[in-house]
Amino acid sequence: MPYLLQKQALYIMMLALMGGVILGLVAWSSWTSAHHGIIKTPEAHYDYIIVGGGTAGCVLAARLSANPRHNVLLVEAGEHFSWLSSVPLATPMLQGSAQDWAYRTKPQVHSSWGLNNQSSACPRGRGLGGSGKMNYMLHNIGSEEDFVRWEGSGAIGWGLRQLQPYISKMLGTEHKCIKQKPYCLRSYQNLLMSAAGLYTTHSAHLKSHRSFVRVKASVQPLMHISHVDVGNSVLGKVFIEAGHELAVTFKNLSFSTAHSTVFKGRRWSSLDGYLRPALGRRNLHVLLKTQVTRVVTDNGRVVQGVELRSSGDFTKFVRSRQEVMLSAGTINTPHILLQSGVGPRAHLQKHGVSLSATALSIPGL
Repeated sequence: MPYLLQKQALYIMMLALMGGVILGLVAWSSWTSAHHGIIKTPEAHYDYIIVGGGTAGCVLAARLSANPRHNVLLVEAGEHFSWLSSVPLATPMLQGSAQDWAYRTKPQVHSSWGLNNQSSACPRGRGLGGSGKMNYMLHNIGSEEDFVRWEGSGAIGWGLRQLQPYISKMLGTEHKCIKQKPYCLRSYQNLLMSAAGLYTTHSAHLKSHRSFVRVKASVQPLMHISHVDVGNSVLGKVFIEAGHELAVTFKNLSFSTAHSTVFKGRRWSSLDGYLRPALGRRNLHVLLKTQVTRVVTDNGRVVQGVELRSSGDFTKFVRSRQEVMLSAGTINTPHILLQSGVGPRAHLQKHGVSLSATALSIPGL
């Protein structure tokens, strides 16, 4: 009998401990989410209106509001993510939740054979922080050739040379190699590793870069990009060694362990690195649970502002003095443009969207 009582007492203590942990996490989430600057009703005018509080929107809002002369509005369709989003292992639990737009692809022809109707899930974050709050936290980087092809396709001004200062600023350091010789590193991957204060000398074709040293960040890093540690994994080490052998054969091939955006055991996104420290600025307003239905223009020429629809189905027009920036993701950004009458004429006509519809029913235009 005493044994049973001890066992029951142990179970009760375990349940109480689990309950305390959950309550603590909920309280922590509420505390970290409670910031000044989250508003319920926007003002009539702003200098800059940013649509979408995801990975790019958080950076834009923080950078633009750093100038106290700029009034900035950030509009996000979702709300705060729950505390669960900070737990790396809980990523799959967020997919299909209320914080996921839960898009699905059209039925595929050459893929998705094992899925119903050959349609794949396309998770997209619906909340402050965007998909950066529900992805798998792997930081994928391209090679120098990727940026060359990008510029060749018309993305002028977005080459490796132009982006280097921003990469360095994001990671909180200025490596001598980056600062003095923009092309002294073999690829963008090595450039990023060097900027992050990392070094790699395993690969034979990188032996000339043994001067890589761990450098101290000049300012606090805004994003924490770290290597995935393979530890004592035999399989992981075999993959790394195989990649180094390939790098010897293929001169322009670079191979290393993956990068992650996990910092001190928790998810770290642009919300944590950029927007959260900026919340509380008097010139930065963040509007949650509000969708931008369309961008309003003056007869299709000059952007005047945006039309907002809140969760209560209330529509309001907010004017922009300077610019409207769409950073609502690869699906919602073109959707907003199409609803605004911007897009292929045949496609707009097919869905009954008028090219001049964006200037209608707005007082003063």
